Amino acid sequence: MIRLTMAQRGQWVRAAFDLHDKEALRGDKRLGLLGIMDAQGPTPRNKQLFRQIFNNTNSMDSSDIRTLWKLGDILNRWQSPDLIKGLIKGMRKLNHAYRSELVLRRVTTEIPLSYRAPALPKNKRGDARHTWLRDEGAVIMWQVTWRRWSDWFKEQEFQEIDPGEGGRYEGTSILMPAGEKILDTGDAKWRKDLELRTFRLGQLDVGFVVDSTASMGRVIRWIQKDVIKMMRGFELISHEPRIGVILYRDKGDAYIVKGIHLTGSARKLARRRKRLRTDWCFEKCWSLSWVWIIGIAWSRS
Repeated sequence: MIRLTMAQRGQWVRAAFDLHDKEALRGDKRLGLLGIMDAQGPTPRNKQLFRQIFNNTNSMDSSDIRTLWKLGDILNRWQSPDLIKGLIKGMRKLNHAYRSELVLRRVTTEIPLSYRAPALPKNKRGDARHTWLRDEGAVIMWQVTWRRWSDWFKEQEFQEIDPGEGGRYEGTSILMPAGEKILDTGDAKWRKDLELRTFRLGQLDVGFVVDSTASMGRVIRWIQKDVIKMMRGFELISHEPRIGVILYRDKGDAYIVKGIHLTGSARKLARRRKRLRTDWCFEKCWSLSWVWIIGIAWSRS
């Protein structure tokens, strides 16, 4: 581990922002940039970057979780009312709701977690029809959660720190030596790394559990387009690959669950993939589950 000189650090900071502008930073690679932003404080540029990074994360992508946590820590340090208000406003859209809550809960945990909040009473005696708020449906769950955060925001008096009050970023840089050229692939020095055993399974079953509500149209189209390619790819590593798909919807929709049974025939899969579609509801359809798409694979060998 080598500490950078001031000149090197300045160049590294500029390079970090340039890499972000070129969309070269993904996942945890953004943490160093966020550390720089945290230290520089809530400048107009850093607040704009905060919004850009937030808009390019996914709470269901494990590689984005640490980025979202870091955004929450920055927000807790900056105490920027406009950023906090923007995240609360974003809760009214399903595509932003879970991410917004994940970041805001690094600022405070006073507000009950949306899918763990108790249900609202339905009569004068205070009896609840359901046990949990999530059982009321996603629309009601997020309406109530947004209202609770909005009420909390109105009661706060935020004092945003001044740019530069964040302190000096103490992140380090690992300087890697120049890589060696492989001149002879038969050299025993490299063979252990280059020779990979053939990966071959017996039976491989792959199942996709897919939210087929209207908001998931892009995911459905992706599966429709690439499911045959997936089968061809699995045939390279397994003697008997099979793919199955389960579609699920919200309560009150045309169906709750339907699926395509496991099949090893690409021809049958091509015919059945037409069933993979979303149906627009008369009212807005939101998913009750915060798990959008899960791939499950298992093998008997």
